Amino acid sequence: MLLHKQRGDMVAADAMYARGSAANPEDVDLLFNWATLKRDGLGDAAAANVLIDQVRAPSGWREWSWRAHNGGGGKAPPSL
Repeated sequence: MLLHKQRGDMVAADAMYARGSAANPEDVDLLFNWATLKRDGLGDAAAANVLIDQVRAPSGWREWSWRAHNGGGGKAPPSL
């Protein structure tokens, strides 16, 4: 991911963060760094805010939040 960012290939870095997040959705460092890439590298503040919300969310809400913001889901969030 970092190598893609250093080379200026933000789209490839974004794809790598997506794969990393799918493999480890509770990794808040990855989510935060991905949000930074979305905001600073891709200029997508809305997508960055979705990721920051996931970092702030209690465990278990992250996947529901991601699906809800990406057009999927439809199910109620898990109870805490």
